[in-house]
Parts: sequence; structure tokens; C-alpha cells
Amino acid sequence: MFLDELKKRNVPSLKSRAEMLELLQREEYGCLPKAPESFVWEAEPGIADNFCAGKAMLEKLTFRVVVNGKDFAFPVYLAVPTAEGPHPFFVHINFRSDVPDRYMPTEELIDNGFAVLSFGYEDVTRDDGDFTSGLAGVLYENGKRAPHDAGKIALWAWAAMRCMDYAEHDERLDCAKSVVCGHSRLGKTALLTAALDTRFAFGYSNDSGCAGAALFRAQGNSRISMLIAGLINIVNLIGNSLFIFVFKWGVGGAALSSVLSRGTAAVAITILLLNPEHTVSLRRGQRFRPDKELIRRILQIGVPNGLENSLFQLGRVLVVSMISLFGTTQITANALANNLDAVAVIPGQAMSLAMITVIGQCIGSGDEPQTRRMAKKLMVITYAVTASTCLVTIACTPLILRIYSVSAEALALGMTLIMIHNGCAIFLWPTSFAMPNILRAANDVRYPMVCSIISMLGLRLVAGYILAVHFGMGAIGIWIAMIGDWLCRSICFFLRLKSGKWLRYAPGLRVAAGQK
Repeated sequence: MFLDELKKRNVPSLKSRAEMLELLQREEYGCLPKAPESFVWEAEPGIADNFCAGKAMLEKLTFRVVVNGKDFAFPVYLAVPTAEGPHPFFVHINFRSDVPDRYMPTEELIDNGFAVLSFGYEDVTRDDGDFTSGLAGVLYENGKRAPHDAGKIALWAWAAMRCMDYAEHDERLDCAKSVVCGHSRLGKTALLTAALDTRFAFGYSNDSGCAGAALFRAQGNSRISMLIAGLINIVNLIGNSLFIFVFKWGVGGAALSSVLSRGTAAVAITILLLNPEHTVSLRRGQRFRPDKELIRRILQIGVPNGLENSLFQLGRVLVVSMISLFGTTQITANALANNLDAVAVIPGQAMSLAMITVIGQCIGSGDEPQTRRMAKKLMVITYAVTASTCLVTIACTPLILRIYSVSAEALALGMTLIMIHNGCAIFLWPTSFAMPNILRAANDVRYPMVCSIISMLGLRLVAGYILAVHFGMGAIGIWIAMIGDWLCRSICFFLRLKSGKWLRYAPGLRVAAGQK
């Protein structure tokens, strides 16, 4: 049926795998460079003691290649289980170069006998329109790229293939059981790599695309978003089982299954949005034109939120960097505590997202009293669910920690950090992270941004550094500073909500400054 549809649309038939791959490169990603004229590597073993709690060795490799008669080098990190191999392995095309487990569950993979090869995409070439950096600068003189020459994704894929070249010479790695993976545009890179290099047994792309589902959440219909997410997983599961195990299509089958699952979800959401009964809907024959005022309003809300979240994540990275100064035990304890604490606040995060939708609808209706009532009600519910999950986490922590194969010192410190987090989260987490979403729903976005940034810099980072480094408190000092950050945020957001000034920014509501 699919092929018949292609014929109806006058799409030329593709008779061979080679022809399909040639078309994919020529029309989409550009043609990959040839294999390097020379390929050698330098190993720097043992750069991290007791990596993954002593279950793996971490090595830094420097790949040196000669292409077009020019030298080029980029770093690759290799985490190998200490158990006897050979080991199946992942080639991870990473957004960062220096932390192999930042965007991947490296320790879980190590526990299951996998090794991980990881390289940062920007160490190969930057993700922009400039073709003078890194490998692109070596291949293209003065950055002049012909129409069918390799683009950035193709160059990252070429680098991933060099990881397989290396693996074929490392007896600790089992090349017959290899996976290439990445997220977002690096996920596309992983699929392209697996399609072009049949030495990989599997290619995995971790992707996202949430705009359509977000439209339904904005209408208060999160049930449709949940069902669409379930539909994607079901179609993908069935497709993978059918194409990989029944038809034996391998990587191509996995890629086709991913495309079909995403395509099915896109079609389903589009059909639902064509229903005029929905508050937000698409009209047949509707012409889309840029609305400058609407774009301005979106950016007015989105830019402060984006800046706040970016700086928050940067702050977390800097905090982890400070903890790394105190050795493996504290790094392990911090990672362990972060895992359990993240689970404890998931219900609170769900309520936090619900606040934006519910408060936004109240504001959209122009009902100020209802807006205030729902804000209070949602905060009460958030406090209730957060307290419940934090208390359950505290109670279950001694049992959960038994499954971790880490040192007694790391377990003891991890227990302390978990108690600090969850004990304080009961009182401060809802006001720190859920309450500002009430302000954001009312278009009051600058105030929480400024408060969050100042609190992050002044307390979590500066005070954290003083307590951790100057007073020698280590991870405990940093976590105490984090609680101070929460307290500062809570006070600022509570005073803002109580003042009523946040309602001045809400469209449809006209409330004077200071009115309650």
C-alpha cells in the first residue's frame, strides 16, 4: 500500500539499499567524507578513580585522523566494566565532551555489562552554519561547502564511525553487539550512522516533539496528551517487533518503526485539532500568517522562562563541579541522593504543570475571584502530594539504598543528603517551584526570573562554595545552601502572590497594585 501511494505521487522507485542511502545523503544530509587516510589513537587510562563506584574504568582517547592530507583530532571517552569482557557497547554522540554520563545512564549500562564510548559533537564541528570549525574546516577550504557535501549531522556520523574503527581493535569490546545512540538532532545522527555503517547492530534515536500535545494541555485536556504518548509507544513497540524480529530489517526496521509511530501520533493530533468543538482547533483551508503581536507576546513570556531555566541548569552543573572537588565518595552520594529526590518531587512537578493550565484558564475567563481560589486550592494539593511522597521516600530510603553497590561512606552521606532534601522539601519545595508557575500563568514572568537568578547566584553558588570549600563541609554544605536558595525563593514568591501585583500582568484582569 505504501509503495502504491509513492507511485501515485510519482516518487521514483528505489530498487536497492545503496540507491536509497545515496539519495538520503545527496538530498538530505550530504555525502560523507571517505574513510580517513590514516587513523591512530592515544589512550590516557585511569583518568577517574573508582568510576561508577569502582565498577568501571574510565579512559580518555584522542582520535587522530588524516583526511584530505590534513590532520584532525578529537577526544573520546571510554567507560569499560572491570568485569572480564568482551563487552557489548554503546557509542553515544553526546552534547558534552567531558562528562560521559551526563546525558546517559552510564552506571546502569555498566551494571548490565555494557561499555560506553562517548564524544561531544562540538569537538568534531560546531552546530551552526559556519563550515570553518573542526572537521568541517579541515574538509572545506575557507568553509566553502558544495551543495552535496556533508553537512554537520553527516560529519558527526562520520566521527561516530571512527569509534567503531577503534572498537574493532579493542579486545574488550564486542563489535557484534554495538549500539549507536543520541538525542534530538544527535538522535538523527545516530540513525544516519547506523544506516550507513552496517557494523552497528542497532541505532537508537531519543527524540521529542511536544507542540501538538501541548495545545491540548493548554485547553485543560491532558488526557489526550497522555493517550497520544501511549499511542506512540504502542505503535513503536509493535513496529520494532514486526520489522526487526519478523521481517529481519534490522536498523532500517527500527528507524521505520520510529517514523511510523511519530507519524501516527502527528496524524492523530492533527485530526483531533480539526474538530471545531475544541477551544483551540485548526480550520480547513486556514492560511497561516505571521502575527507580530502574538509573536511578541510569546517571546515576552518564553524568553524570561528560557533564560531562567538555562541559568538554573548552569547552576546545577557548577554545583556538581564543586562536589567533584571532594572525591568519588561525595560524587556518588550526591548522584544517589539526586536520583531518589527527583522521584520524590515528581507528583509536585505534575501539579506545577497543572497550575499553568488551570490558572491560565481562570485568567482567560476574566474571573479574578476564581483565579485566587484555584491558586490557593492548587497550592494546598501540591503541599499534600509533596509531603506524602517525601515522607514515603524518607521511610523507604534505608530499603532502597540496599540495592546500590557503593561504599558504606557513600551510603551514609547519601542518606544524610536525602534527609536534608526531603525534610525541607515538605515545607519549601511547593512555594519554591510550584508557586512561581501561578505568577507565570498570569504573565508575570520577569519577577520570578529575577528572583530565581539572584537566589541561585547568591545562595546556591556563592554560599554553597563558602560552606563547601571554605568551611570544608563538602556536599552537605552545598545542600544546605540549596535549602537557603529555596527559602529565599519561597519568601519572594509568597510576598508577590499575597500582594496581588501579579494580577496586573494578567490579560482580562484589571487589578490595581496592592489589591487583594
